[in-house]
Amino acid sequence: MRDYLFGASCAVMAAMALLAGYILIPAFKPRFDPERVTCFPMPSTAGLLRVDQQMGTQKPTAAEKVQAERRVMATYISSVQEAEKNCTTHACEAEELKKYRTAVSFYLHVRENISRNMFRESGEDGLSLASEIFETSADENVIETLQSMHNAGVIDLEALGSAKETAALLVLKPMDAYRPCADETPKASE
Repeated sequence: MRDYLFGASCAVMAAMALLAGYILIPAFKPRFDPERVTCFPMPSTAGLLRVDQQMGTQKPTAAEKVQAERRVMATYISSVQEAEKNCTTHACEAEELKKYRTAVSFYLHVRENISRNMFRESGEDGLSLASEIFETSADENVIETLQSMHNAGVIDLEALGSAKETAALLVLKPMDAYRPCADETPKASE
């Protein structure tokens, strides 16, 4: 009887605490479903400086923006390529997989930030310009390798943390699906 009363009193106290706003049970977080991703996040703050801020006071031409951002991306692409040397769909040790995930995450974050900033600055025109930046064979190889690694079960897109939405769009969706979420209006008219 004592065990029964103890159990009942614990249940009552837990219910009262839950109603009072104290959470005693762990919150269940829904599992990430990459198939349901329709856009990449558009937080209120930009991640990188605009290209014209990087280049000085003159407003760069579209071609100058593309070249400047490609130079930025080259660093991240080379990091991914270096990580790919020791992590393939056939063999990837835990430490090498961690290096690959880190390199890909950084690449995806920078790619997302560039796309987001260009969309904010110029709307659909900026998004088109951003897609031009990533039309290099090196960028395409990064995404193709990530697709292969995902399809082979080597990497789970959720393991890419805050880059998982961008990864899901690039790995599982057609290229025109790579868009920011519509929770912020771009400066230029569409």
